[in-house]
Order: sequence, then C-alpha cells, then structure tokens
Amino acid sequence: MSYSTRIWITLCAHLGLGRPRPQPPKGGGWPTIKYDDYHHILWCDPVMKTQKTAIRSETPRSETKGEATRRAILTAAARIIRERGPDRIGVAEVMREAGLTHGGFYAHFTSRDALVAEAIRSMFEGGRQKFVARVGGRTGPEALKTWIDSYVSREHRDNPGGGCAMAALISDIARLEPVARAAFDDGIRGIAGRLSAHLPAGTEEHAVSSLMAEMAGAVALARAVSDPPLSDRILKTSRAALKARIDTMVQA
Repeated sequence: MSYSTRIWITLCAHLGLGRPRPQPPKGGGWPTIKYDDYHHILWCDPVMKTQKTAIRSETPRSETKGEATRRAILTAAARIIRERGPDRIGVAEVMREAGLTHGGFYAHFTSRDALVAEAIRSMFEGGRQKFVARVGGRTGPEALKTWIDSYVSREHRDNPGGGCAMAALISDIARLEPVARAAFDDGIRGIAGRLSAHLPAGTEEHAVSSLMAEMAGAVALARAVSDPPLSDRILKTSRAALKARIDTMVQA
C-alpha cells in the first residue's frame, strides 16, 4: 500500500467517509434523517430537534464559576464571623481564606458591609437546613425537643465556626450597620417561624421569642465561662428548662 493511499484511508476514517448508513430500530421510532453520498447527515426532522431541546431543558443547571466563587467567599466570611465576630472581618483575610485574590472581591460585593450582611443571611440559611435535617419527619413537641438537644449541646458550644448565627452574633449585632442588622432580623423571624410551626396554634409571639432567647443565651453563656463543669451545667439545666417550657406551652 502506497503512502498516499494510507493517508487517504486515514483521512476518510477521521471524517467518517464511507461508514455504513445507520439503520433505524425495528418498528421505527427514529426521526427522519437525510444523508449525502458519504452518509453524512444533511437534515433531520423537527422531532429530533424537539427531543434535544426537551432533554436539554430537563438537565439541572450546574453552578457557574461566578456563583461558585461567591459561595466560597460567603462560606469563608461566615466562618470568620462565627469564630471571631463581625468587627474583625477584613476583605483581604476573607479572600485569602477562600483561596482567592483580593482584587476579585468587588466583582461579587459592593462593600465589606454588604459582604457581612450576605454572610449573615447565608449563616441563617445554613441553620435552617440543619434544623430540617435534624428534625427530619418529627413534628410538634418531639421536633422541638430534638432540636433543643442538638442546639443546646456541647457540640454546638465547641464548634462556633459551624454554629448558629443567633448564638454567634448575639453580643455583636447591635454595633453593626443597618444592612447587617436587617439580615439578622430576617434570620430571627425565620427561626421564630420554624419554632411556631411546631407549637399549638395561637401560641403567643412573646413565648416563642423567650424560647429563642433562652436557647441562644444558654449557648453564648456556656461559651463565655472558663470553667468547663460550669459550662456543662449551664447547657444541661437550660435543656431541661426549655423542654419543660415546651410541655407547658403544649398543655396550656
């Protein structure tokens, strides 16, 4: 076989020239397809186009690079805020924590205050997801007591970086800018709504607010004291008191 013949065979194989024409399955079902003399597709009927469009529309949209970057920034900011407080958060530190360059920050947030506000919202959203996962299919008092056991716990106390925004920000939020305080207020309303959903209809709003305050206060105080046995007692007695209060609210 000559060199030129080998080149021609290789080119034909690469371009698909001379391949046998595909045959439709028995019973039909394929859209109409027209081929040229080399069995390349020239045209297909609208059925195939419709099928392709339908398949494409049902495919979940993957996260874009910009969305992934924004999420990484918010995750880093939320962790720093929980561990050290919102007053100590800096743009350079957040970007470094997220593994990104400082210059890319303003493509996603207009200011440091805007970042703090969005991070607070993401913290509360993470708390909502944890609530749903922990409670599972439970309802009523059982759901709330399950959540109290998880919330007013050593694990929550010892992991501020992954904990609830309510307990983490309780002593700092009053000093923040209005945009951050508005985000915090929205998060508190969300928690109140989730608690109320598992309490009897007509439960007073102030009773739900008091329940939230004791939960957050117990965790914050348990973190603040330096004596481990005292910290454990704060958590234990608060859990018992909260569960007893729920029983009282249900029986009222």
